Amino acid sequence: VGSGVGRLSKIMVDRGWKVCAIDSNFRPDYVFEPFPLSGLEFRYPANAVPIFARPDHSGWVSYAIEKALTDGAPFALYVGLKKNFAKDLGRIRKKYRFIKEKFRAGRDGETIIRIERNHERLPSQ
Repeated sequence: VGSGVGRLSKIMVDRGWKVCAIDSNFRPDYVFEPFPLSGLEFRYPANAVPIFARPDHSGWVSYAIEKALTDGAPFALYVGLKKNFAKDLGRIRKKYRFIKEKFRAGRDGETIIRIERNHERLPSQ
């Protein structure tokens, strides 16, 4: 989601993954061309795992993650620097479960966070 020029999408396709890249901004130098949609317009399939890798920090990420989880995605992955967590994820921090999957990923030391719906337990009968 927000695939940019498509480097990550191309790597995933080359490794055998099914990928649906989306990005609302046109770029002339694609390596993997996305569907021209925003993360807020896309209808996320129930088996999709949306990846938000190094988003632009303009405020759309938390809304798109919330839409993906509401549409039925089992979880979302966020890849970013710690200094951007509050801006990108702060609005939804208490609403969803965050699990840090990997620290210092990539050449810039990003963190990968798995974001899931909170499953409330039903009272026992």
